[in-house]
Amino acid sequence: MMRTLRDMNMSKFVAEDVPLFLSLIDDLFPGVKAERAQFTDVQDALLKVFCCLLLFVCYCLCVCLFVIVYVFVCLFVIVYVFVCLLLFVCYCLCVFVCVCVSACVRMCACWCGGGVGGGWVYLLCFQIVLLFCVGIPPPLSTANISITTQHTSITTQHTSITTRHTSITTQHTHLYTQKKQTQKRWWSVVASYPTPHGLTSAFNCMKHA
Repeated sequence: MMRTLRDMNMSKFVAEDVPLFLSLIDDLFPGVKAERAQFTDVQDALLKVFCCLLLFVCYCLCVCLFVIVYVFVCLFVIVYVFVCLLLFVCYCLCVFVCVCVSACVRMCACWCGGGVGGGWVYLLCFQIVLLFCVGIPPPLSTANISITTQHTSITTQHTSITTRHTSITTQHTHLYTQKKQTQKRWWSVVASYPTPHGLTSAFNCMKHA
């Protein structure tokens, strides 16, 4: 009863009247100490509700983060696909322009070089257009492949001839050296034998000739 009277009437007084009211309660219930009521069930329920709210907020934050990441990934994929399509369209346009320019150059080459083949003007212009516009190597015609093959064969033959000439020159130098050494040995043998004075003089003249 003391706790009920105190808790129900405490909120009705101003701050100056609270000590007077507490002294009256103490006079009515001398020697009794009423502690504040502890509502443990309510506190536990509030704690559970607070934990549930906290978990729900964390879950919502995780879902929002996942949605944001998913949206950014989708945007990146869309931009990547758009860029790839744009590059493909640019490449197709470049190929189309190269084909048109090649056709025009071929017509001009037919007028300038004569014949349907187009001549060297067509080949030169077509190679320049393909190299600088598209970035792919120009296609070689059958005549160009044949000329390249012949040039490679001639270069190989020239290398083989140069190698054989070097080998022959080396052999000639070796034979000349052997000849000189043989002459020196022969003259040394002839000079060692006793001969008449006139024959020795003749040999010396032949040696220095």
